[in-house]
Order: sequence, then structure tokens, then C-alpha cells
Amino acid sequence: MVSDNEILNIVSNREYLTPVRYLSGRIVEYDMKAANISVLRQLNAIDDNYYRYLSSLPKGIREKDIGLMIRSDRSYYNTISDGIIEYKKKFAIANNLDPIQIMRVANDAIYVNTPYDLTNLKFDEYIEFRPKSVSNVMMKIDRLVIFLSFGSDNDMNVDVKGLGENLFLHQDYFLAVIATLIGLIERSTLDDAFRYIDEFTSQYLNKQLPIEYYRTFDSSSVYMINMGNNVERCSFGITGNVSIDNIDINYNLYILREIWSILTELKGRLERN
Repeated sequence: MVSDNEILNIVSNREYLTPVRYLSGRIVEYDMKAANISVLRQLNAIDDNYYRYLSSLPKGIREKDIGLMIRSDRSYYNTISDGIIEYKKKFAIANNLDPIQIMRVANDAIYVNTPYDLTNLKFDEYIEFRPKSVSNVMMKIDRLVIFLSFGSDNDMNVDVKGLGENLFLHQDYFLAVIATLIGLIERSTLDDAFRYIDEFTSQYLNKQLPIEYYRTFDSSSVYMINMGNNVERCSFGITGNVSIDNIDINYNLYILREIWSILTELKGRLERN
């Protein structure tokens, strides 16, 4: 039997990721609406007039105003932080969540693997959780978390946590490969997925791909350049023009090995079942 302490410990984190590396299901992101000002108002740290004023501002300006408040009085930060944790706990308990359902916890959001919509979303007068996104697949590769949903006409929508503002650099390259791979896993066979990633890896190793595939698949998204001789080698990252002959391919090769490991794990699950 799952104790309340297990789920409360998980949702109390500002950042949490499930140990599961690949999950096919229905993963819903529940986001606390305007978390900072909602908590401040609910806990009477600001009055109703100031709450309405902040609510009327565009999000970027509102965040700056909250930042100035925190800079002048650190207690506002503690109120927001403690309040968000408290209401994430209330959300988890009210919806009878099990630890195995929690895929990810962000500061003010909880990603829940659930076949049905949760119903307990409003707490006290000002706190409300909203379903923000629904994904069919979650794949975790190193420090990145990939959420993919299938749309109509076989469209796939992909969101990645961990690439930051550089996501667009990978959309038509490494990220497209991963989306295709997930499509094969979900809608074809694991054997097709193995063949696809094997062929891609061979092309990658032989530097037969467009250079954009060789950007590191992380938030820095740089080209790693080999320097030195065969005895003493080092690498450094650049963002500009570079010859493919000089690129150190090891970072994304590590990513490809992680993907191969995930496929092997999925095959083991299938064979056991």
C-alpha cells in the first residue's frame, strides 16, 4: 500500500523526474494558474486590489514586478515557494495520486500519467490547477525529457524539457530523428525502430549527415571541435561555421547509445510480457 508520505515527498520537489526512461500512456501536465500571485493572495501576502492589478498585466511584466517585490523583501519568495509546495501536496492527495503516476514535477506543475481527467483542481479561493498539455509518450535521454503527442493525419507534436531556447536548432535534425523513432515504436515494431536507429548511427559515425546533426543535443547546442594530437586531445564548443572533418562526434554518439539502451530495455519488457 502506498503511503501519503511517498507521494508528498515527490511533489514537494521543485524538480523531479521518474526513473522510467520511456513511457507510453496519457501524460497530462497540470499547471498551477498564475502560481506566484495566486499563492500570495491566498496567503494574504498581498491585498485584493494589488492581486487584480498584477492579474491584469502581461505575464512578462508581472514576473518582473514579482521579482522586484522579492528583491525588496525576501519573505515574498518564501511565501510563494512554500505555498506552491503546500498546494501541490493538496492536489496530489485530493486526486489520490500514486507515485508511479508522477512523470515529472516542475516548480508549479505536475505531469501525471492518467487515463482520465482529474477532477479536484480548485483549492480554497484562488488556487487552481489547469490541464495545460496532454502527451502520448515520454522519453528521457540523459538530462532531456521529450514529450510527444500524436495529432490528426499522423502529425506529431514534440516538446523537449532541457534544450531551452535552442530547441529550434534541432527540430529538423536530431529531434526529428527521435520523433520518427518514437513513431516507429508506437505505430510499427521495435525491430523497425532498431533498424532505423542502426542505419542512422552508421551514417552519423561516417559523417554522412548534414552538419546540423552534429550539434550537441543539449542546451548549449554547440559543435565540439577536436584539438591537439593523438596523444593529447581536447575539445571545445563553437556555434559558428565549422568543417565537419574537425567535429568531435562523441556527445551525440553517447545520446544514440542511450537510445539503443532504451530500445533494448523496451524489448526486454516485451519479451517478459
